[in-house]
Amino acid sequence: MTSQIDITKPTHLEPTTQSVRDNFTTAKNEISALQALAFSSIGEAQLDFGAKPSKNNSAQVAITGLAGILSTSTVTATLRLEATADHPVDDLLAEPIIVSAGNIAEGVGFTIYGRVHNGTGYGLYNVNYTVRN
Repeated sequence: MTSQIDITKPTHLEPTTQSVRDNFTTAKNEISALQALAFSSIGEAQLDFGAKPSKNNSAQVAITGLAGILSTSTVTATLRLEATADHPVDDLLAEPIIVSAGNIAEGVGFTIYGRVHNGTGYGLYNVNYTVRN
């Protein structure tokens, strides 16, 4: 990206307030554009498969409030190997929960999906996610 800042302004010995303001506005806009390109977010969420006994083999959770997310962002989600009120770590290792992310809504967020490979799941599972532009 080529800068649009006018390096000839302010004019030596004849500066104007407006020329300085124009350059500061251009600089602000360029910095904001670069920050949007460098957006990243890291967080955690919970997938809720419902109370035991559950017949659910899938769950999803919407992640919102990500103004910098783009339709081309790379989003990853992984199961967090951490005990919850419903599951000790051993359960997490024994039950194959497949976690994925998708349904990106630009300027809003995305959805994390969880699926039990064999059978059904119950309770809460912690998930980590990352978003990068």
